Amino acid sequence: MVHSEYSRLDISKFEQASRYKFMIGTVIPRPIALVTSLSRDGVLNAAPFSQFVAISVTPPLLGFVAHEGEHGLKDTVRNILESDEYVINTVAEPMAEQVQVCADNFPPSVSEVTEVGFHTLHRPSSGPPGSRSHRFITNVACTKRSSLATEGQAHVSRSERSLPCIAPMASFPGIA
Repeated sequence: MVHSEYSRLDISKFEQASRYKFMIGTVIPRPIALVTSLSRDGVLNAAPFSQFVAISVTPPLLGFVAHEGEHGLKDTVRNILESDEYVINTVAEPMAEQVQVCADNFPPSVSEVTEVGFHTLHRPSSGPPGSRSHRFITNVACTKRSSLATEGQAHVSRSERSLPCIAPMASFPGIA
């Protein structure tokens, strides 16, 4: 199909929610990163992020965008800023319900990993204890390289290891 006319859109004039939907709808499918991090109090946090991208191969850099939560920084962001360590995991479709529950707003004292019943490796070779699972497709142990504060938080990380992804879970606009 060839279009003879195109409309111009000034997305800076969109309401925040409409601009968000438009922006995330331009990149499909969006892979889901399940980021695990450990709080200062030893609580293992897991949160899904659909704004996740490979930034560079050399050096190996992954990044994700974390918007502010209802009460300021999300647990994942706070944990990473405090410890500099986290793991970016990719997950498969059979884990979709558990991953979705991890998106709920649990208090910082509650581990999403425990709540959803992920069985984790307690002594991984790298990354926070309990941050990896044999059910995750890939586990990339990361050290925060930099963070950029805008309206939310974007974190760029250097990965220590990476594995090929097979059938990762992804998000399509308009499909819950």
